[in-house]
Amino acid sequence: MSLLSRILGSLTTATTVFAWDGTSVTFRKGKASSRVTLGLQSLLRETHSPSGTISLRKDGRISFSDSLNPSLHQRLRNIIHNEL
Repeated sequence: MSLLSRILGSLTTATTVFAWDGTSVTFRKGKASSRVTLGLQSLLRETHSPSGTISLRKDGRISFSDSLNPSLHQRLRNIIHNEL
């Protein structure tokens, strides 16, 4: 599966999409609490992460864009699941 297919697929099936631009977290789709936003933003800033997206599906699965370091994925999942 191509990278573009994976990105488009995750964006169309996601209920919430967080976008990270290197300085702040915004929503491209859906809503979440300010605690989730601040938690994600804090971790991504602290680790100097580049821009990327995090998609949350209805079934609870979370996917990450390739630009976000895989070593952060579990910590990011914890922030999302603990605050939802």
